[in-house]
Amino acid sequence: MSLSQELGNSTRLSGDPGNGGRGGGGNGSLGGGGANGSADGGNGTAGGEGHSMIGLFHCIVRISLLSSFVCVSLLGNTLLLMVFHRKPQLLQVANRFILNLLISDLLQTAVVMPWVVAGSLPSFWPLSENACTIMITLMHLFAYTSINTIIVVSIDRYLSIIYPLSYPNKMTTLWGGMFILSTWVFSLIQSAPPAIGWGEIAFDKDSSLCVVLWNTSPSYTALNILLSFIGPVAILVGCYGMVFQAARRQNALVHPVRPRGFQEMLEESNLGGEEPSEEEEEDGDAIIPIPRTFQASPKRCSAKPKPYHCKAARVIFVIIASFILCVGPYCFLAAVSAAVGAAPPWVNSCIFLLFFLQCCLHPYTYGYMHKSIKKELTVALLGLFCKKPPRGQDSSTENNFAMTMTMTESRAFPSHFSLTSAWKS
Repeated sequence: MSLSQELGNSTRLSGDPGNGGRGGGGNGSLGGGGANGSADGGNGTAGGEGHSMIGLFHCIVRISLLSSFVCVSLLGNTLLLMVFHRKPQLLQVANRFILNLLISDLLQTAVVMPWVVAGSLPSFWPLSENACTIMITLMHLFAYTSINTIIVVSIDRYLSIIYPLSYPNKMTTLWGGMFILSTWVFSLIQSAPPAIGWGEIAFDKDSSLCVVLWNTSPSYTALNILLSFIGPVAILVGCYGMVFQAARRQNALVHPVRPRGFQEMLEESNLGGEEPSEEEEEDGDAIIPIPRTFQASPKRCSAKPKPYHCKAARVIFVIIASFILCVGPYCFLAAVSAAVGAAPPWVNSCIFLLFFLQCCLHPYTYGYMHKSIKKELTVALLGLFCKKPPRGQDSSTENNFAMTMTMTESRAFPSHFSLTSAWKS
């Protein structure tokens, strides 16, 4: 009886190094060969220490970046919410779409991102697998709501520019509310499949992240890529492409191309002054030449007015590029993971960071680049950080500042047709 016990103990002792190799390295190959006995088990322990140190540094960097994203997103979205609360007049139908986008980003920041930070310790998840499924479902819900709202904003701007006369009758407050409600309903439908068994969600201990196992359901992966990236990009490019064409036509009407003879006439006129001729210098008197034509302002002749289509191109590029930068890698990861397998931990971390970065970019692309919101945000910040004027002068000071901003913008970008008003929406 004692002999069998000793044999059993020796068997367990000889197998422990191999298990240690597997545990230290995350799997047999990373640990240094967990099945090769006690000699290889030592190598597995050494490999496991190196892997844990890399994982710790990796998680520290990820936690730091995610924490900074949380702070920036909360600050930016809260400031814009403060502007809308301060000036309810800004909440036209178009700006209500922006408000819906801010709310979805705030929910993503306040509900999902803290749990990603909490689960970023190596091989640690404080809750159950069901909680992991709930977290990914909520992450997709808020992300889909942002994506669908961005689509609605692009369609709204397209309608306001291409059909300016019929736009107020089509995009009423009722229709705006229905569009906002539809973004949440469709997002709930799009994010629900993993919760009901179509697609699988699990906690990846190597990446310390809750992830979708894309290779378990290729059909769900293809649908997710289509609805979250390919379809939205096609709609954004189509709508904003037609907006850009309208901006070019508008610029051609406002700033027509000058004929060549006009430029030649400017060059022939002595605007820059001419040297006196030899006959004029014989008498020793310097003769100042007088221009034969009108004296034009150098700034007005040399400086070209800022075209509408350049402003439109800048705004369109920022909107589409930020969307592709944040959502594109996540869908690319889904496609590659479904075909090849799980990605390395650092790839998962980078893609998740880019995915959450959109919560920080939306306040700028859809808020600060908005003329009216930018003006009111400047007034609000001046009221917070500057010395308050005496009682009774607050409203007059703000009105004077707002009037100055409006006059400046009207001189820089005169209103023609509906293009400028569309960029304000």
